[in-house]
Order: sequence, then C-alpha cells, then structure tokens
Amino acid sequence: MSRPGRPRAFLHVGLPKTGTSYLQSVAWANLDALREQGLVVVPDPTGSPSKAQPGTQVMLAARDRLVPGHDPETAAEVLDRFAAEVAAAGDADVLLTQEQLAACTRPQLRTLLERLADREVHVVVTARALSRQVPSAWQERVKTRSTTSYADFVAAVRGRTAPAKGFWRNQDLPAVLARWGESLPPEQVHVVTVPARRDAAQTLDARWFGVLGVDHTALQAQQIRSNSSLGTVQAELLRRVNVALGDRLPKPRLGYARVAKWFLTERFLVTQGGAPPLLPASAEGWCRQLAQEWVDVIGSRGYAVAGDPADLLPDPAHFARDVAEPTEGELLEAATTALADLLVHRHEELAQLDALHARLVELEEERARRQD
Repeated sequence: MSRPGRPRAFLHVGLPKTGTSYLQSVAWANLDALREQGLVVVPDPTGSPSKAQPGTQVMLAARDRLVPGHDPETAAEVLDRFAAEVAAAGDADVLLTQEQLAACTRPQLRTLLERLADREVHVVVTARALSRQVPSAWQERVKTRSTTSYADFVAAVRGRTAPAKGFWRNQDLPAVLARWGESLPPEQVHVVTVPARRDAAQTLDARWFGVLGVDHTALQAQQIRSNSSLGTVQAELLRRVNVALGDRLPKPRLGYARVAKWFLTERFLVTQGGAPPLLPASAEGWCRQLAQEWVDVIGSRGYAVAGDPADLLPDPAHFARDVAEPTEGELLEAATTALADLLVHRHEELAQLDALHARLVELEEERARRQD
C-alpha cells in the first residue's frame, strides 16, 4: 500500500524514557501489518539478535560513537546501508525509531537528513512530565555505570552543571525540537505527549501511530514493555557497585552492560521491586514553572501536538517532602537477596551445563562406536 504524493520519512528521535521501548515493541511485532498500511520500519530489525540493534547502530553512526573492533561496520557503512533500505522502500513511508537520536548535534542530525532528501521528513518526539523524567534518567545513568548520587544528580539538573550535561542534551524538549525541526515547517514536527496515567498504553498507541498515519486498532497488541525500573534502594545499591568497580569494566558498552545492566540489574535487582525515587518537594516550583514554559514554547512555535499538553505538567504525587537516602540496613537486605538469587541462578546454570556436557559425551561415544 502506498500513499499519494511524496513518500514520508518519520524520525522518532526520543525523548528517552517516554514509552519508546513499548512503542518500538509494538512496531517490531507488527512489521507486516505496518507494511500493509504503507509504513516500513528501517533498518529492518528482522533476524537481529536484538530488535533494537539496527536502529541503535544508526544512532551510534550518526553520533560518531561506533567503536572499531567492537562494532562490525564503520559509520559510513551503517549510514549507507540505512540509505539503501530507505530507497528500497519505494513509495512506502519509512520509520526510524531510536530515542537517543534526541542528543544529536546539528551536524550529526544532518548526516541522517541528507540521506532522506527524496522524502518528506517528519520528526516525531514523545514527551512526558519533567517530574517523571528526572528520576528515570538518574536510574538509567546508574545502569550505564554512573556513580553520581541521586541528590547530587537532582542538584546538577536544577543547576545545569556538568553531571547533568547529558540529561539536558536528551531531555531539553524545546532545544531538541529546535535542533531537529530547524529545516522543517512546524506542521512536520510532531510532539506526542505521554498520558499522565501510567497504564494508558492504548492512548499512547493511538497518538503515536496516528501521527504515523497508521490505524493502531489493526495491530497486534503487546504487553507493556519498558526499560525496567529499579526501586530507590536497588538503584543506590547498583550505584555503590559502580563505585566499587573502580577502574574495572570502564566502558559501559564494552562489557559492563552485559554483566551489570543485563545480568545483575535485570535478573536480580529489578525483580526485587521497590518504590522508585521521587523529586524533593523543594523542586516542585522550579519543575512546574519550567514545564509550563515548555508548553508555552510548543504552542508558540506551532508544532503539531498529538495529545494533551497538560500531560507535560507535573503531578503533586511526583514529589515527596522527605527524600531520604536508603539506609545501610535496606541496602544490606537488597544485596544479600541479590546474592542468594544469584547462587540459585548459578546452580541452575551449572546443572544445564552438566546436562549438556553429558549429552556431548554420549554423542562422542556414539560417533566412536560408528567409526569402529
């Protein structure tokens, strides 16, 4: 199915922690259905060990963050392959979704836009209340080896000092929209607000896929999939593990992520649950004023808004009068629980290895008998 007129390219560039993982999971589970409605996801995630990997490679290439010897292709190769897939889509619209594209500088984002010159480019930005973004961003930083405490991170965000430089690069909504929308008419810059209710996935589906010109009711529904959240205690425990690592596992992408993020965190800390961190009540006035300024900027620039701009305003429930650090007792309990679960996991893992080894011995013996 193709649409009349110039084919479009939708660039969903973030923001991080705005339901992007969930939306991507719906798109990846419905590639054929999307194609039938005239939308092709690029790069094609089919066959990749991780569905997110192809899009992540494009983001890393655009931001010049590929690591020689670790990543299989150069930036030029990744971007040329991306351009080839876009061209192969023909008259269909295409979608690239990768939330860390939000941080692209103007020269970096041009490397993508230049490869979409034959298409009508639409930038799509999902956004939610800043009061929910700050705690989520700290957790995500800790999961990528940060050692900054929550209190220090909140102070850095408010003061826009060095520890929060990356946060503002990804989360300053008006700045992200200005960079990505600089060469586009405002009606081709879309802001999709994340519903204030945490369980409003269908509403987010309708808004996001509506911008893409897709009937979301024809798609296979997915369970809500998000970047797993840590409780405050578990996040602080991981932060202290990062401190204890010292100069070991120094590269977040080259080793640390595999054992600390995907193994320790996802298997043993996330499963403990726990209340996530909240912003201190002293930050509510600052947060509310800034959020209202953002809503006003979006309206004054004439961007296409899908959803309710009020979704971007903070809820009083996002703040707490007493934001106390976890106690040593709470941290000890979380650590010992994780270690106990790790022992059980290792026992089960060794049992599987023993079974595989026994089967290998059987196969070797069978082969030896046949040769005799």
